[in-house]
Amino acid sequence: MFLSCLEFAAAKKGKYNTFCTICILLFMKTVNVNAWSCGAGERYTWYQCYDCQIGFYQNQDSHYDTACIACPQGKYQNEEKKISCIDCLAGQYADQNAQKWCKWCATGRYQNQKSKAGCIDCATGRYQNQESKAGCIDCSVGQYADQNTQKWCKWCATGD
Repeated sequence: MFLSCLEFAAAKKGKYNTFCTICILLFMKTVNVNAWSCGAGERYTWYQCYDCQIGFYQNQDSHYDTACIACPQGKYQNEEKKISCIDCLAGQYADQNAQKWCKWCATGRYQNQKSKAGCIDCATGRYQNQESKAGCIDCSVGQYADQNTQKWCKWCATGD
């Protein structure tokens, strides 16, 4: 059984493919563009809808946008065909657009807020000996950290 272009599109839930492109170019003079729009999480290119790739999203439903949107710094997306990005958690960061995951703050550094593009150095007198932390630790009595980004505190010399 041969379907008309519109019947074929309805059966494919409004998604374009090569058959539809040929059908429209050869046999139809007008097209109901609402039947050909892409859904959320997709981009539109030459009469076809494609899933947004990892690191990108598209939040518009029934659209004709030719591009997906890159997740901004501080956010990521690790799956295809998504409508939004995910915030990096405290202790994590994304320093570039279109990331597929967040990086962990290194030892000696921290991030106490979500959706950030970088980490903060532990100040003098404080340290952090683990990755992906939301804060630094004060040096104990008898210890000191004389530089930023310390992984541990030093012991004071006897008599200091």
